[in-house]
Amino acid sequence: MVFDDHPGTLLDLVLKFSRVPEDAVRFSGAEVALGLQYVHSQGVMHRDLKLSNILLTSDGHAVVADFGIATGKLHALSFCGTPAYMAPEVSRCDDSGEGYTNAIDWWAYG
Repeated sequence: MVFDDHPGTLLDLVLKFSRVPEDAVRFSGAEVALGLQYVHSQGVMHRDLKLSNILLTSDGHAVVADFGIATGKLHALSFCGTPAYMAPEVSRCDDSGEGYTNAIDWWAYG
């Protein structure tokens, strides 16, 4: 695989500045939302969206990355993801057997 150069993540940006400029938050937030919308339109559920999985290009664009635990299913039952970003239905899925949909990615998005 060949990847473009991504010098950092959204997490790096947040940790670098005590206060991220509002324009940067709006711009990155919109790009992540569009990326997530596209991923979902292709039938993919990311399942681990978090600041460290959003890469920033050298010119400041946000790229959703790390599809290691993504699934092409519309409904999933497995317990996976990062607890701090995890939707409640994911943490209950083993006990309830109900599972979850791609709405969990929007929960992680915030």
